[in-house]
Amino acid sequence: MPAHKSRLVRVMSEEEIVGITGTLPYTTSIGHNWTGVEVHRYRVCGPSQTRPFRLPQLAVFLPHVDHPVRVRQEVGDDVTTKDVGRDTVTVAPAALTRRASIERPHELTAIFSTRSSSAKSRTVKPVSSTPRSCRSLPSPIL
Repeated sequence: MPAHKSRLVRVMSEEEIVGITGTLPYTTSIGHNWTGVEVHRYRVCGPSQTRPFRLPQLAVFLPHVDHPVRVRQEVGDDVTTKDVGRDTVTVAPAALTRRASIERPHELTAIFSTRSSSAKSRTVKPVSSTPRSCRSLPSPIL
């Protein structure tokens, strides 16, 4: 499949990203010469819930929250609900069906491995609810 033409994302199409998060990243590592990784920073409206989706390669998620927030995550048949704080790291293996919900607006950094052979297959099949507008937040650097 040909590479996606986007100034913001390469690891998936913009449509796939919006299908998962409801928005595009407001800053990314595109344009930097970072070998093997692609980094995105998102401002996500909340409360939010994704529909089931699969990532094409390994991803690491870092929340940016001022105090812990309740997150519910489904991976396959397993469901976990916990309070997530700024010291939480989520490692998401490729190809597992997952969905997540969070109780309030937040920011999130997503780090994708770009060395996986499955990254070329573009197998993400996301679907999500209509994006909501977010309140204005400061724009920290990535």
